Amino acid sequence: MRQPSTGTHPPRWPRYALKTAALVAIAVTMTSCSNPRVPNAAPTAVRSTPSPSPDDVTPSPTYTETEPADESPTPQDEPTTEEPDTSAPDTAEPADDQDDDSEDSDSGANDSGSSLFGTYSVTIEGTAGSTNFSRDGTLKIVETITTIATTNGVNPLDACLVSGFPGAQPEVGAIWFGSNSACDPDASAADIDMGTVGLDGDTVTVEPDERVAAGLANNFTVASGLLACPYAPVSGSMQLTVDADGGIDGSIDLVGYGGAFCGQTRYRADISGHR
Repeated sequence: MRQPSTGTHPPRWPRYALKTAALVAIAVTMTSCSNPRVPNAAPTAVRSTPSPSPDDVTPSPTYTETEPADESPTPQDEPTTEEPDTSAPDTAEPADDQDDDSEDSDSGANDSGSSLFGTYSVTIEGTAGSTNFSRDGTLKIVETITTIATTNGVNPLDACLVSGFPGAQPEVGAIWFGSNSACDPDASAADIDMGTVGLDGDTVTVEPDERVAAGLANNFTVASGLLACPYAPVSGSMQLTVDADGGIDGSIDLVGYGGAFCGQTRYRADISGHR
């Protein structure tokens, strides 16, 4: 049988109040354990930092240790005194080509054609007009005769071929032909430039000058007798080559004009001989 309350005992808390108080106490205890330094601190947000890409990474400098230079003093070389060279200086010998040049100049084998100068006894064989012939003659190669007042330039030398006397004694193949009328003094003494001369080594080429052909200083005949026409060379050439032994070979091929009555004819022949 329950005893009636006398009012001296403390009031009793309902059960749900006790449970609520216990839960609050547990929560406070857990919070203080998770953040012991800052009680009741609010949770902070964690900021994530993106990882740098390989291209943005700056390589760290690499340092290489080098050994210190050897600072020990280097012994200096003692100065040397060179003795003067008392030997006689070498004397350069003249080159062989200089000797060759001097020999050439002494012998006259140069562009002036002096090695070709001389009088040659020759045989002339060919055709004058339409008649064959063979006769002896003289061929001369001399120094330049006329150097001024020429109509065709100064010749490097002069050359002439003489066989017979076509102007006074006409014969088949008789001829006077040269670059200057004074080439053969027995034929003419006047210094008339009558042709051009080309010189190529040991070969001489003579061509008639038509402008002075009418004087008949150069002429040839193709027949005998008083009625034979003299022909003045107006075109063609004579070419001659001299060898080292003094032999001469060549040819002559000329077209001559004998006036209105005789017209033109041709003189062709081979020339050979020696000095």
